[in-house]
Amino acid sequence: MLRRKLPEAAALELMVSGRRIGVEEAAWLGLVRTLPEAGFEQAADRYLVELAERPPSAMALTKRLFYELGELSFEDGLERAARVNAEARMSEECREGVQRFLTRSSPRR
Repeated sequence: MLRRKLPEAAALELMVSGRRIGVEEAAWLGLVRTLPEAGFEQAADRYLVELAERPPSAMALTKRLFYELGELSFEDGLERAARVNAEARMSEECREGVQRFLTRSSPRR
């Protein structure tokens, strides 16, 4: 993750030093998006629960597309995104989500 997220020198320095960084430095480096006023661990736990509640196949497709787009031209990226969108819409998770939306029901747990 560091190699993709940070400039090469910063990623290398963190990797070879093995030093721990605080939340402020992580935010400055762009490794975290928000800094709660208090309760960082609880906020992180809530975020992880939210992520875990999302459909696994949609998360996997989104993550795969995100990393693929960096290597494609704009036009090829649009084409790839359209194919991924079509693939996602054929999933059982998508059909269930649309049905829940239409009936205003909660996801199955």
